[in-house]
Amino acid sequence: SIYLQKLGSPAKAIPALETALSLDPTDKDLRTALAIGHRVAGQLDSARATLTELINDFGRRRSPERAALHVELARVAQAEGKLDEAMAEMESASKMDVSNAAIQKELAEMARAAGQLDKAERTYRALLLVVRRQPPGDDEAAVGASEVLFELHKLAASRNEAKNEAKTEAKNEAKTEAKAEAKTEADNAQAKELLESAMEAAIQSDAEVRRLRRSLIAHGEGELLLKVLERRLATNPELHSQARLLSDMAETLDVQLGRGSE
Repeated sequence: SIYLQKLGSPAKAIPALETALSLDPTDKDLRTALAIGHRVAGQLDSARATLTELINDFGRRRSPERAALHVELARVAQAEGKLDEAMAEMESASKMDVSNAAIQKELAEMARAAGQLDKAERTYRALLLVVRRQPPGDDEAAVGASEVLFELHKLAASRNEAKNEAKTEAKNEAKTEAKAEAKTEADNAQAKELLESAMEAAIQSDAEVRRLRRSLIAHGEGELLLKVLERRLATNPELHSQARLLSDMAETLDVQLGRGSE
């Protein structure tokens, strides 16, 4: 329990879990925890075997509890380099727990990693509906609208970059080029609008700005993060919020931008 919940080190919990299971081999929570430990420790065959058994125990029943097992099996498949299987398992999980924003987000990330950008965009847009319908409140770890909007912005921006490269290489008729140019301008406008929407959503609360912060850090967007933090600070939040924002700004300058002297 200490390794699993306090330290977040499921692999180190394997010996204790195996001992506990020797006393009660049917305990589903213990078996699930052991499967997670095996996955984190790189013992993928063992993790897969346990998860498959647990899923089979559900029979035809589809529930959020079963969805969590499909998520874990998807992560095992991803670790094995089996992206198609990983996405299929994550898709199954998302259908069993349709309001689970974390599952939708992980599915979108897998689709993007697999180069399936259209699917990633569709999944992010579905996720945006979920988080707007069920706002995450003050839980900073939950998925928020700002980070989803930013991911949609990144997809739109990367698509535009690909189109610009193709346009440079292609030799088409002037009329076709003019149409392509107009489409590119529209796509650029959409990307900018998504970014502005993400920033506007982020500065509405401390929790939301922290959600966008983690996405910006993951994408190496230090300058943009600094701008978001400054905009949130300009809304004159409570003193403890200001202190945290100033701390985040200092960390961004030092860690993300290498400008600690500022």
